[in-house]
Order: sequence, then C-alpha cells, then structure tokens
Amino acid sequence: MAVDAERKAGGLFAELERGKNQYDNGCSGNVAGAQSEYTATLESAGITMRDANRWQVEATIPEDEYLAIVGAVFVIMADTVVT
Repeated sequence: MAVDAERKAGGLFAELERGKNQYDNGCSGNVAGAQSEYTATLESAGITMRDANRWQVEATIPEDEYLAIVGAVFVIMADTVVT
C-alpha cells in the first residue's frame, strides 16, 4: 500500500543528517553552500520537501493507531464497492 511506503520513507528521512540553518550558525543555508544528506536525497529521488515532511508526520503515528486507521479505511472502502 502506498501509505505504508510513505510512512517507511518518512522514518528514513527523519534519520538523515540535515545542514545547519540560519538559527544554527547565523547564516542562511548550509555553510559554503554544502548540500545536506537530506536535501541531496530528496533531490536525487525527485521528492518534494512538502511530501517528505508529510511522510515524516505519518511515520510518527504509533503502530497500533496506524493499523486501526488503515483497518477503518478498508472497511469504508469495502462498504462503498458496487458489485
């Protein structure tokens, strides 16, 4: 299921090293224009920052709650299928 893949990717993205920003070192962006592992990975995979952030939020949902939500969606989908 796509949301499972997004959730897994979000967990992986959350672990990637990010560059320092203006709050860390007093300048905007990374020092000397270096690209962070996070930014490089998103760019090479063609993933937007917005999608990556959404997936990281999905990854923070506890497993039992996530499974309950997915189960509820399947029930709703099964009820709406026309045979």
